[in-house]
Amino acid sequence: MTLYKNKYRIESTRLSNYDYSGNGCYFVTICTHQKHCYFGDIVNAQMQLSQVGKIAHKHWQDIPNHFDGVDIDQYVIMPNHIHGIIVINKPDQPRKSDQPRQPDQPRKSDQPRQPDQPCRDVAWTRS
Repeated sequence: MTLYKNKYRIESTRLSNYDYSGNGCYFVTICTHQKHCYFGDIVNAQMQLSQVGKIAHKHWQDIPNHFDGVDIDQYVIMPNHIHGIIVINKPDQPRKSDQPRQPDQPRKSDQPRQPDQPCRDVAWTRS
């Protein structure tokens, strides 16, 4: 582990030279800032989504409408994080098992996005 701002930080599990835009199934976890329970609460062993959780649910399901060749598989929204599987299946692109991405190639995820109005105060962490 390394230190970041004098705190221990777990190293990223992402492969530094792997092109994550290639065809495949990707397990992602999105965590809220400081583990705050923005998405809802567990009540009687059931997840009860808050308003922000409902927005996150709506937008997660809407991912395939924004990206050609991208679909979603199983996912779960927890009080302070989301786990999900994103499937990239572009018909014109073979599965890239171990081909590194060139450092000068931009990724879609590198492009800044504006947050939705109801979620402006929600802070996200990066891994």
